[in-house]
Amino acid sequence: MKTLKNFIRVLSSNTIVLLSGMITGMMIPNILSVESYSSLKTYTLYLSYVGIFHLGYVDGLYLKYGGRSYHNIDKNILKHEHTILWRIETILTIAVLAIGFVRQDFVMALFAVSIIPYNINGFFKQIFQAAGEFKRYARINNAVTISALGLNILGAVVLRVDQYVFYCFATLLANLSMSIFLEYSYFKNNRKYKPVDGRDTIKLIKTGSLIVLGNFIAQFVFTIDLWFVKGFFSAVEFAYYSFAFSMVSMINTVVTAVTVVFYNYLCREREERQIIEFKRYLLVFSPFAALAYFCFRFIVKLFVVKYTASLDILFFLFGAYPFLIIVYALIINLYKISEDKKKYVKSVALIVMTAAVYNFLALKLWHSVQGIALATLMTYITWYLYSMADFKILKPTVREIIWAVYYLAVYAVTSYISNDVFAGIMFGLLILTGGLVLFWDIYSNLLERITQRGR
Repeated sequence: MKTLKNFIRVLSSNTIVLLSGMITGMMIPNILSVESYSSLKTYTLYLSYVGIFHLGYVDGLYLKYGGRSYHNIDKNILKHEHTILWRIETILTIAVLAIGFVRQDFVMALFAVSIIPYNINGFFKQIFQAAGEFKRYARINNAVTISALGLNILGAVVLRVDQYVFYCFATLLANLSMSIFLEYSYFKNNRKYKPVDGRDTIKLIKTGSLIVLGNFIAQFVFTIDLWFVKGFFSAVEFAYYSFAFSMVSMINTVVTAVTVVFYNYLCREREERQIIEFKRYLLVFSPFAALAYFCFRFIVKLFVVKYTASLDILFFLFGAYPFLIIVYALIINLYKISEDKKKYVKSVALIVMTAAVYNFLALKLWHSVQGIALATLMTYITWYLYSMADFKILKPTVREIIWAVYYLAVYAVTSYISNDVFAGIMFGLLILTGGLVLFWDIYSNLLERITQRGR
């Protein structure tokens, strides 16, 4: 029951992130030129890698404190760990800032300034997440999201600012304000504690570096299509692709809610029966996430007409979504709690090489952004199949394979229906019908649980 409450709490927080993303995702592209929007998305692309700039230290802490109560954490040692993080971030910020100045790259310099606030916020979020303090975790998310949304609305609706720099600063300012508040609160509430060296800094970096390396490669898999488009296509095509990509990223907030809560749960409970049950729930219900494609198709045609060229890209990216959900919510968490952290790095390294091959083939065969999007769909299907083979307890059954093929067929066929509302309804009904036929036991079990809780 506690796990469900935590999931609802994080999901509620991430729903605010989702709504904010939808609002700004529709407003800003309408204000900016396609070229300016391309520059803004370059900044957000850089930001997606900000987590590697703590060298795995925060990930080491995440693993160290996973499953513990926050009250049982030694605050003296945590204070020392906090100081170490500041030293790492300061050195790396100066280094990246210097590179930005040498290259005369304003976006990179802006990214350098973002490293400290983003990773300080990340430090507190990871500690709260690992220790099960999801209320605090949600508050940080909500405050940053609402602040950024307010600034973006001010720029796009009130002031009608058509410079991408304003929107970069809006995101940065929201995170900077939160990091200052968190630091102030932390020092105010922890004055009585003295930094004590836990003598495990190197161990934390060593352990965390494998996770951050795996996360970096996994993030590269998630964004490799953007890098290919940025490197081999025009700024306009990059803007179209980035717009479609940002639509998918909005829905990722739901995946994050599952991932965040389930990691803490797995640190405490590792029974095979529960893992298999969770996998089946994801398999049965993740295809409904592809409904978002039909919703966004309708919204783009109505409100963001100049980006209708991105709809073909959106089709392939959302087609991959059910596979992406299973990989990020279940598979990556299983790798993280595994004793063999190298297994995680090896698996994602293999997938990134596969993704590179798919993208190069797409360039060779079609040389179109739609081809790159298809390569992304193939990458996630491959990752899903590989991971299922990598964990014996997740080995797919015949009906699970039939379900995956059925989903892809339904998605492809209903996408040809020109009426977006009707297409979405048909897709939802067919997925529901297929799910009831193939997985009646899952639906009846869920219904029984809901009924019992309602009594």
